[in-house]
Amino acid sequence: HRAGVECVKHLFKNGTFMSAAQLEKDYGISSKTNYFRYLQVRDFVKKSFSPSLELPQSGWIDELMGTDPTAKGTISTLYASIQNVASPSLDNVRRKWEEELGLDISEVDWGGAVDLVHSASVCIRHGLIQFKVLHRLHLSKEKLARMYRGPIRPAPDVNRCQPTYATCFGLVPG
Repeated sequence: HRAGVECVKHLFKNGTFMSAAQLEKDYGISSKTNYFRYLQVRDFVKKSFSPSLELPQSGWIDELMGTDPTAKGTISTLYASIQNVASPSLDNVRRKWEEELGLDISEVDWGGAVDLVHSASVCIRHGLIQFKVLHRLHLSKEKLARMYRGPIRPAPDVNRCQPTYATCFGLVPG
C-alpha cells in the first residue's frame, strides 16, 4: 500500500498483469525481497479473477468502490446501485401463482399487484402480510410440515376447508 498499489487493478499495465521487474520499476517494490509475495499475489489473481492474467472487465462493484465517499449523496447512490443489482426476479413467483390459479397473469397485472403491495394499506402490518402472501413467504401448513418433519395439527375448526394460496388471494378485496 505504501508503494502506491491500493487495489488489484493497479497490478495491471496495458491490460496485462505486471511482472516482478515491472512492479519494481513502477512502484519501487524490490523483486528480490518480495518475490515470494509477488508469486502469491499472482496466483491469487489467476485463481480469483483472470486465469489468463489479463485485466478483467470492470463490473458494478468496481464502479461502487471508485465513488468518492465524501461526496454528497454517496449513500443514496450506493444503495440504488446495490438495489439494481441485487433485485431478485419475481418470474418464478408469478409462474407459481399462474399454475395455482390456472390462468396467465400479464406483465401489467403482475406489476400492478407488486406495486399495490406497497401502497394498498397504510398499516405496515397489513403491508407485510400482503408482501408475504404475494411473494409466497408465509409459513403454510405444507412448509411447516417440511420444516418440522411431521404433520401439523391445527385447531379442529381450521381444517374445515382446505386453504390454498388462491383462497388467500380470493379473500383480498379489490
